[in-house]
Amino acid sequence: MRGALRYLFKSLLALATMLPGLIWNLVQLVVVIPLFLLSLYGLLGLLMLVVPGGVRVFEELLPFSTSETALMLLAYLPMGFATFFYYAVDKWRAVQNERQRQQGRKETHWRVPERQLHLMEFFGGWPGALLAQYALRHKSRKESFQVDFWLVGFFHIALVGSALFLQDSWLGTGLVLLLGFIAWSKACQ
Repeated sequence: MRGALRYLFKSLLALATMLPGLIWNLVQLVVVIPLFLLSLYGLLGLLMLVVPGGVRVFEELLPFSTSETALMLLAYLPMGFATFFYYAVDKWRAVQNERQRQQGRKETHWRVPERQLHLMEFFGGWPGALLAQYALRHKSRKESFQVDFWLVGFFHIALVGSALFLQDSWLGTGLVLLLGFIAWSKACQ
């Protein structure tokens, strides 16, 4: 009987240590994935405005008409909120790890990988990341991070600029695809 109670206690303790990770995964599944899909829809809409003939294809796929402004809001607001949240979580964990390091203890808070932050920026979270860097003062000094961040930013600036001013043009398409390829390869490193 005593061995069974000890085993049950150890099992409950192991489950309790896994609970924060499970909650974090649930948050990503329930909140971040729908925001990602909304932003992806908006980004594809902006891209279709740039590609010659893409407007007709996009209008055939949609049961309703959308403006450039609506597509931009749809592309950048949902993922911007999620990216800002991830920056805040990473900043909080960095502060907690620094406190533990100063007390001579082992770091216990895992951080959000930079690659994940860059991928979130690439998929529409760039404005939220920019706001988070200045509001939270996080990741704004690390040069290697800033280079990748601004490459992703230039891609989004080119995408929006092309969607507004170079609709149905091969020049805008080429510019967006080139910068998108460069930004994607840097975000995935």
